[in-house]
Amino acid sequence: MRSRFVSVFALVICLACSAHAQAEKPAKEKRDHAYFRGREDPVDGADIAAGIGRVVLSPVRLLFDALVREPIDGSARVIEKHHVIPIVRDVFHPRPDFTWYPTLTLDLGVYGAVGARAHWNNALMRNHEVDAALATGGFEAWQGRIRDDFRFGAAKLGVQGTFISRRDRDFYGLGPESNTDDQTQFGLTAGEAIAFVSFERPGVQIQLAEGYSDELTGPGYEPSVETRFDPSTIPGYGKELGLARSSIDVKLDSRGKDRDEEIGGVAFIGNATYARDFRDKERAFVSTTADLQVAIDVIKPGRVLTLRAYAQDTFALGSEPVPFTHQAMLGWTHHYGFYWGRFRSEAAVMAEVRWRYPIAYLLDMMWITSAGNVFKHDFSDFSFGELTGSLGVGFRTRHTGTAPIEMVFAVGTTRFDQDFGIDSGRVYLSTSGDLL
Repeated sequence: MRSRFVSVFALVICLACSAHAQAEKPAKEKRDHAYFRGREDPVDGADIAAGIGRVVLSPVRLLFDALVREPIDGSARVIEKHHVIPIVRDVFHPRPDFTWYPTLTLDLGVYGAVGARAHWNNALMRNHEVDAALATGGFEAWQGRIRDDFRFGAAKLGVQGTFISRRDRDFYGLGPESNTDDQTQFGLTAGEAIAFVSFERPGVQIQLAEGYSDELTGPGYEPSVETRFDPSTIPGYGKELGLARSSIDVKLDSRGKDRDEEIGGVAFIGNATYARDFRDKERAFVSTTADLQVAIDVIKPGRVLTLRAYAQDTFALGSEPVPFTHQAMLGWTHHYGFYWGRFRSEAAVMAEVRWRYPIAYLLDMMWITSAGNVFKHDFSDFSFGELTGSLGVGFRTRHTGTAPIEMVFAVGTTRFDQDFGIDSGRVYLSTSGDLL
């Protein structure tokens, strides 16, 4: 009797399991493509629009793949196969404490310089650092910098010297309504020596400096400044300046690091400088700079959206105005679509959005857009319509441990209160990130 009851109970359990499996069978069948045979594909307007977009943009995508993605992927495979990175690293980093590399800075058609940069840590003794750079743009164009400092715990004490002698400095006029058609050049010969003390902790850098600079401006290459502007209207032009300067630099940075790459966080870089001319007691001025950057990790790793606000203000303390070479300026890496020196006046403001993401192990792609212009002291004549726009796309090396190599293609627009037009176009390449 008991065995018969067990048999019946087992039969009931088997039937229940079979029914449960039968109930789930359609759900499992939906995973099989055969389940959808003979059924109409549900297509809505969004699918149609997406399909049209793919067809319309397919030539752009094919061109991008042919000119950018495929060459980069091919180069990356060759570099990895032949171990190029370790070989190059050994050449430019021959000793644990010494690094050097060649530099190239190019603004196609406007500016060019080639040179070398070196950094020696623990030079001849512990906690002694030497950093030097030298570049030339021809027999009449030289510029360089050397920095020597000693570290004492979190503090540094050192000296720095810089010099420049070029005749191809750009000048377009003063104020927000300066014109690209008025491009001229002036010559600049300047040297500066400073002594500084700095304090550095994770996320905090403060530097106090005292120094002296001597500079002289004059005619440049054709078209020279005098051919289109009255030199007497350009503050400080043609006069030798002997400036004693005191400055404070502050950097607060909460951005983290991922293999030497900046990731999400907030950074503030500020500077305040007081200068007085030994040769003219009426020439004294103050300049201030504030650069705020907010970086957001949209998708990890390496996909970073950066919002930036940049402002500079200068004001005279005597009867003589601020020299034009020390006024606020936009162009170069502040407003990528415009050349160095494109906008000059007493104050400048710029807002920038940058989207960066990796396209290869050692390479990021960047999209950069910004809006800005220059105005009078304290922005008393600020107008939204006076702003100009900039849009650029470029590439940037990553995971190198040194200043990234950047190549940017950018355009600058006319002012917002004018009919839309392209004011300038740039091809910018740099291995050092500055003009020294």
